[in-house]
Amino acid sequence: KKVVCKHTQDPNISVGTKMHMLFLASLLPAFGLSLINKKPIVRESVRRMQLRSEQFAGFHESWKKHFQGSDIFTYNAREDPAGAARAVAASFAHVTRWIPSDVIAALLDFPFREDAPAAILLQGLPVDKEPPLTPVVSAIHGIGTELKQPRVPVAESWVLGLARVLGHPFVPPFFDQGHRGGLVRDMVPVPGVENLCGMLPMHRDFPASVFAPFPEPEIFLLLGVRGDKMHKAKTMVVDSEKLVASLNAEDVEILSTYHMRAQIVLPNRTVIDQGAPFRPLSTQMGCAAATLFVPDAGAYGAGAFGQMVSPDGGPKAEAAWHRMMETGLRVCEYIDLQQGDCLILNNVRCCHGRTAFEPQLDGNDRWLVKSYVTSDLWQRPATGKHGAETFPNFVTQARQKVTNVD
Repeated sequence: KKVVCKHTQDPNISVGTKMHMLFLASLLPAFGLSLINKKPIVRESVRRMQLRSEQFAGFHESWKKHFQGSDIFTYNAREDPAGAARAVAASFAHVTRWIPSDVIAALLDFPFREDAPAAILLQGLPVDKEPPLTPVVSAIHGIGTELKQPRVPVAESWVLGLARVLGHPFVPPFFDQGHRGGLVRDMVPVPGVENLCGMLPMHRDFPASVFAPFPEPEIFLLLGVRGDKMHKAKTMVVDSEKLVASLNAEDVEILSTYHMRAQIVLPNRTVIDQGAPFRPLSTQMGCAAATLFVPDAGAYGAGAFGQMVSPDGGPKAEAAWHRMMETGLRVCEYIDLQQGDCLILNNVRCCHGRTAFEPQLDGNDRWLVKSYVTSDLWQRPATGKHGAETFPNFVTQARQKVTNVD
């Protein structure tokens, strides 16, 4: 640290290099470089935890008995929040009965430890023995909201129970009503917009810097009900601080100085701003180190497309943004989520994306179930502490309407 401080006073070193040195110095503890003992601690983008099949002998029989007559088959977070709360509680009880204690400990530490990985991959979870055909949804924003979609109660109980270990599952305010009330969503191909199965660039889900005052999911889970049988659809994950450390000094300076803004361009060339301008990089304590974002044109019909522009940095900042996107693809880890694989991502600490794949729409396409997690869902009476909602409500509200979710 003394060396860094000394060189940042050197007039022969550029401002960009100084900023990069200071940023990297601020990351030393996060990368496990102790200033006392100099022993490095490896921090992974993804920690893989393989569960053995023999650990789950008798699981399905236990599940059937535990959930007999349970709300897990009928819950709807909007129409019956108390029933949804019972489904979550039952799921939590069953998950903690079957997950080994070392895995539970890793999950409990996951949101808090400085040296925790950006994501955890649990492999080998037993899900529904004979899942129904992959559901067909009517529109990209109908994912997980169709009233007659089939359910996969075993997989859903895993997602809800694990989410409760990590915090509380919740429904962002812009998710529509449906058979689960948005608490668990089906991530599947959508007929008519198969192009959305192309490359999904690196991003964070609903980052606060773009979507405020809407609540930013701290964590989310993806559980494979059915994997891509061609093994082309791979989830990409990179620790945000690793991403920043992989950039050159000039791009760090540019991306921490200037703002980017997401826009939707309609077929008639009308431009709609999506969310607020934001700085892609932040060195402030308590903020995400890196924010990548993908404009969502799915709700605007055929011919609409998204673009990222810099209102104050112009082409220079836009070029740095694209280089940051490319760097993310180069340094990320690739995960082929198959049946029983659960990927748990710290949405504040990492960026993620997905490689392209070719849907067949034959009932055997890739099917993931997804749920978001927050640490401050419910208010605690008489404590004065913040809570987004009162028990047992799962659907969060925003203080005002913003254009990105019209």
